Formats: sequence, C-alpha cells, structure tokens
Amino acid sequence: MTSFHNRVNHEHYFVNMDQTPVYMNCAPHLTVHKKGTKTVPIRVRGVNSQSFSLAVAVAKDGTKLPLFVVFKGMPGGSIERSLPEITPDGIVCAVQEKGWMDTSMMNIRYEKVWKSYIAGYEEKVDCCWVTTFVVRTSVYLRK
Repeated sequence: MTSFHNRVNHEHYFVNMDQTPVYMNCAPHLTVHKKGTKTVPIRVRGVNSQSFSLAVAVAKDGTKLPLFVVFKGMPGGSIERSLPEITPDGIVCAVQEKGWMDTSMMNIRYEKVWKSYIAGYEEKVDCCWVTTFVVRTSVYLRK
C-alpha cells in the first residue's frame, strides 16, 4: 500500500466504501382511524421480506461516487428489466438472487462505478478493496 501511495498520491484515488442492508418494511408510527376505536389493523410483511443492499462510497477529496443498489430478484427477470426506466441519475442498480453484495455484484460495481469514476483522471490505476485492514482483490480485478 505504501508503494501505491507514493506512486499515486492523489486524494481522488482513495475511496471509502461501505454497504448496508436497507429494509423497506417499516411499521407505521402514526395511524388514522376513528376516535375511540379499540383496535387498528396494520398490515406488514415479514421482517426481512423486502430489503436491498446499498453501497455508498466517498473519495478522500470529498467526491461522492454513484450509489450502488442491489435488489433481490432473478438476474434477467422482470425486476432487472424494469431498472433502466425507474433508476434515477447517479444511482447504479443490479439484481442478485438474495439481494446481497457478493463477488458478482462487486464486479458489476467495478465496471459501472469505479471504471467510469477513474476515466476522468490522467493516471489510470486499478483498484484493490481494503476491508478491516486486509487487502482483498478478486481474480476478476487482478486481470
């Protein structure tokens, strides 16, 4: 890492990324019903029934990279086919069977987020992922 830092000493190449699950099933805190009603029915799904993974990344110089969202669904299925028409600018979406950020999703993120981010800079560098102070690279990224 030290030799990389000495070779490419630009704050836009040092990017912190984190991912988190986001649950879309929040129980309401406010209901509207007739005054004095003893019971108010609330419909909710199971706790983990609808969620997606969200990866956010910010460079050391403060640049925010596009959000990367992984939805649960079948690759090539109806959810994936509908993404281009419903995805706002600045967000990159993908679909994975469990809605998790796995190696295939990191490869898509590398292609759609990282490559377009570094394309605007003179020095072209590859990347390595540093997680809990352990350097990890996939075979795909080492090519």
